[in-house]
Amino acid sequence: MIFRLKRIIFKLKPCVSRFSINFNSTFAPKVSSGPVGVLTNKYQIGELSRDEIQISACKLLQNVYDEVEKYNAPKKNFISKIISGNSEAPRGLYIYGAVGAGKTMLMDLFYNCCTTNKKARVHFNEFMVEVHKKIHIVKNKFSEQVR
Repeated sequence: MIFRLKRIIFKLKPCVSRFSINFNSTFAPKVSSGPVGVLTNKYQIGELSRDEIQISACKLLQNVYDEVEKYNAPKKNFISKIISGNSEAPRGLYIYGAVGAGKTMLMDLFYNCCTTNKKARVHFNEFMVEVHKKIHIVKNKFSEQVR
């Protein structure tokens, strides 16, 4: 599934101070479904140290996740396009930050939560290599036509 980029840009900073959840508490917060629920669970079992910046980013990813889960792609035939109108696809989220801030971990978490069958997980570097290859192909075709 391909998402259009939202105008929201969220920057993750490298984690300098991390702290753990107090496991002595008898209160266990309700774990919701989606990225926030999974991240909360990872904090509760001690797999990750709590990070407020990652939680903020994960809440934004949760919004994207909720949109993706309720989205129904329009049918491809002509009649269904007329009847259903123009259904806008869910928009994405651009996350950037320093090495080690948790960007890839959050994206993997988001990807694994999405239940749709039509999805692809591509790291930014791999994506940009592919974009540059396609630009090079188009550029070569254009220069051949000009000759």
